[in-house]
Amino acid sequence: MGSAIKIASIFAKVSMKGNTAEIADYILNRIGVCVIGWGAMSQKAFAIVTGANRWGIPAVLGPHASKYRRLYLGESRPRVIRDRADDSMVTSEPAPPHLTYAAESINECLVMASKMCIRPNDTPRGRMVKLSNYVDLHLKTTLTST
Repeated sequence: MGSAIKIASIFAKVSMKGNTAEIADYILNRIGVCVIGWGAMSQKAFAIVTGANRWGIPAVLGPHASKYRRLYLGESRPRVIRDRADDSMVTSEPAPPHLTYAAESINECLVMASKMCIRPNDTPRGRMVKLSNYVDLHLKTTLTST
């Protein structure tokens, strides 16, 4: 989480002091990072994941996370975001699709984590790499589970 915050403060060119909302917005829309919380989910682990969510970092949790009954699932309809290159408003797909998601298997966790790293403002080359990783993981886990 510290690395994502530092990257956002450097590339967004804002001070880390008093600019939490701007840095979290930059992380959510620009930095392809995802937290995985697998295994027994204690209150401390769930608090760490919630802290990552506050900074705009999505999380994929194991099946034990459902006992806390708090998942931040996204919407399927497009949203309007501001393009910082020319200050225009553009329609974009929800990316990441969820902020906190509980996976039922390790295969589902890996596929969802790679999907949550895709961001609306990725460059074409970056999006190509992320999509190829996502498709490869999806095909590998689908073939091994059947």
